Amino acid sequence: GEEIDMTAMIALQKALKGSSEKAYGTKVTITSFMVKAISLALSEHPKINSKFGPADANPPYYTVVGSHNISIAIDTPHGLVVPNVKDVANLSIIDIQKEIRRLAADAMENKLKISDIQGGTITLSNIGVIGTKDPRP
Repeated sequence: GEEIDMTAMIALQKALKGSSEKAYGTKVTITSFMVKAISLALSEHPKINSKFGPADANPPYYTVVGSHNISIAIDTPHGLVVPNVKDVANLSIIDIQKEIRRLAADAMENKLKISDIQGGTITLSNIGVIGTKDPRP
Protein backbone atom coordinates (compact mmCIF):
# COMPACT_ATOMS: atom_id res chain seq x y z
CA GLY A 1 0.00 0.00 0.00
CA GLU A 2 0.87 3.64 -0.34
CA GLU A 3 1.82 5.80 2.61
CA ILE A 4 1.52 9.58 2.67
CA ASP A 5 3.28 11.92 5.05
CA MET A 6 0.41 13.81 6.68
CA THR A 7 2.60 15.92 8.98
CA ALA A 8 1.90 19.22 7.21
CA MET A 9 -1.85 18.55 6.93
CA ILE A 10 -2.11 17.59 10.60
CA ALA A 11 -0.20 20.74 11.57
CA LEU A 12 -2.53 22.88 9.43
CA GLN A 13 -5.62 21.21 10.89
CA LYS A 14 -4.37 21.76 14.45
CA ALA A 15 -3.50 25.39 13.69
CA LEU A 16 -6.98 26.08 12.30
CA LYS A 17 -8.97 24.07 14.84
CA GLY A 18 -9.40 26.80 17.46
CA SER A 19 -9.76 29.75 15.11
CA SER A 20 -12.29 27.99 12.89
CA GLU A 21 -14.41 27.08 15.88
CA LYS A 22 -14.33 30.66 17.12
CA ALA A 23 -15.03 32.24 13.71
CA TYR A 24 -17.34 29.63 12.14
CA GLY A 25 -18.65 27.49 14.99
CA THR A 26 -16.96 24.29 13.88
CA LYS A 27 -13.57 22.63 14.31
CA VAL A 28 -12.03 21.50 11.04
CA THR A 29 -11.03 17.85 10.88
CA ILE A 30 -8.69 15.81 8.72
CA THR A 31 -11.79 14.28 7.10
CA SER A 32 -12.93 17.64 5.72
CA PHE A 33 -9.46 18.22 4.23
CA MET A 34 -9.47 14.72 2.70
CA VAL A 35 -12.94 15.24 1.19
CA LYS A 36 -11.74 18.49 -0.41
CA ALA A 37 -8.52 16.80 -1.62
CA ILE A 38 -10.57 14.08 -3.33
CA SER A 39 -12.64 16.75 -5.08
CA LEU A 40 -9.51 18.55 -6.28
CA ALA A 41 -8.16 15.23 -7.61
CA LEU A 42 -11.47 14.57 -9.39
CA SER A 43 -11.21 17.98 -11.06
CA GLU A 44 -7.82 16.98 -12.44
CA HIS A 45 -8.89 13.41 -13.32
CA PRO A 46 -12.63 13.54 -14.10
CA LYS A 47 -12.81 9.98 -15.47
CA ILE A 48 -12.42 8.71 -11.90
CA ASN A 49 -15.77 10.34 -11.11
CA SER A 50 -17.72 8.21 -13.55
CA LYS A 51 -20.17 5.35 -13.65
CA PHE A 52 -20.39 2.46 -16.03
CA GLY A 53 -23.41 1.77 -18.16
CA PRO A 54 -25.40 -1.46 -17.89
CA ALA A 55 -23.36 -4.67 -17.86
CA ASP A 56 -24.97 -5.77 -21.12
CA ALA A 57 -24.20 -2.52 -22.98
CA ASN A 58 -22.53 -3.16 -26.31
CA PRO A 59 -20.17 -1.45 -26.62
CA PRO A 60 -19.48 -0.82 -22.93
CA TYR A 61 -19.55 2.83 -21.91
CA TYR A 62 -19.17 5.11 -18.93
CA THR A 63 -20.56 8.51 -18.03
CA VAL A 64 -18.47 11.16 -16.27
CA VAL A 65 -20.48 12.70 -13.43
CA GLY A 66 -20.18 16.47 -13.11
CA SER A 67 -20.84 16.83 -9.37
CA HIS A 68 -18.41 15.66 -6.72
CA ASN A 69 -20.81 14.06 -4.22
CA ILE A 70 -18.39 12.42 -1.82
CA SER A 71 -19.75 9.71 0.46
CA ILE A 72 -18.42 9.11 3.96
CA ALA A 73 -19.20 6.17 6.22
CA ILE A 74 -20.74 6.95 9.61
CA ASP A 75 -21.03 4.27 12.27
CA THR A 76 -24.23 4.73 14.27
CA PRO A 77 -26.14 2.74 16.89
CA HIS A 78 -28.54 1.93 14.02
CA GLY A 79 -25.78 0.53 11.78
CA LEU A 80 -23.34 1.88 9.23
CA VAL A 81 -24.69 4.57 6.90
CA VAL A 82 -22.97 6.24 3.97
CA PRO A 83 -24.41 9.70 3.26
CA ASN A 84 -22.67 12.09 0.92
CA VAL A 85 -21.53 15.68 0.91
CA LYS A 86 -23.00 17.19 -2.24
CA ASP A 87 -21.16 19.37 -4.77
CA VAL A 88 -17.87 19.43 -2.85
CA ALA A 89 -16.06 21.26 -5.67
CA ASN A 90 -18.04 24.38 -4.77
CA LEU A 91 -17.63 24.12 -0.99
CA SER A 92 -14.98 25.48 1.35
CA ILE A 93 -13.34 23.32 4.01
CA ILE A 94 -15.60 25.00 6.59
CA ASP A 95 -18.73 24.30 4.51
CA ILE A 96 -17.65 20.67 4.10
CA GLN A 97 -17.07 20.31 7.84
CA LYS A 98 -20.46 21.82 8.68
CA GLU A 99 -22.18 19.42 6.28
CA ILE A 100 -20.29 16.42 7.70
CA ARG A 101 -21.39 17.44 11.20
CA ARG A 102 -25.01 17.80 10.03
CA LEU A 103 -24.94 14.40 8.32
CA ALA A 104 -23.35 12.76 11.37
CA ALA A 105 -25.91 14.30 13.75
CA ASP A 106 -28.82 13.26 11.54
CA ALA A 107 -27.33 9.76 11.16
CA MET A 108 -26.99 9.33 14.94
CA GLU A 109 -30.64 10.34 15.39
CA ASN A 110 -31.69 8.06 12.49
CA LYS A 111 -33.01 11.14 10.65
CA LEU A 112 -31.08 11.07 7.37
CA LYS A 113 -33.20 11.90 4.35
CA ILE A 114 -33.09 9.75 1.24
CA SER A 115 -31.45 12.70 -0.54
CA ASP A 116 -28.59 12.52 1.99
CA ILE A 117 -27.72 8.97 0.95
CA GLN A 118 -28.52 9.06 -2.77
CA GLY A 119 -26.29 10.42 -5.49
CA GLY A 120 -22.83 9.66 -4.11
CA THR A 121 -20.19 9.52 -6.84
CA ILE A 122 -17.13 8.36 -4.87
CA THR A 123 -16.52 7.22 -1.29
CA LEU A 124 -13.87 8.15 1.26
CA SER A 125 -13.07 5.22 3.54
CA ASN A 126 -11.48 5.84 6.92
CA ILE A 127 -9.81 2.55 7.73
CA GLY A 128 -7.59 4.04 10.43
CA VAL A 129 -10.28 3.65 13.06
CA ILE A 130 -10.20 -0.14 12.66
CA GLY A 131 -6.47 -0.31 13.28
CA THR A 132 -5.17 -1.13 9.83
CA LYS A 133 -3.24 0.77 7.21
CA ASP A 134 -3.09 -1.79 4.41
CA PRO A 135 -6.54 -3.19 3.59
CA ARG A 136 -6.97 -5.97 1.07
CA PRO A 137 -10.23 -6.54 -0.82
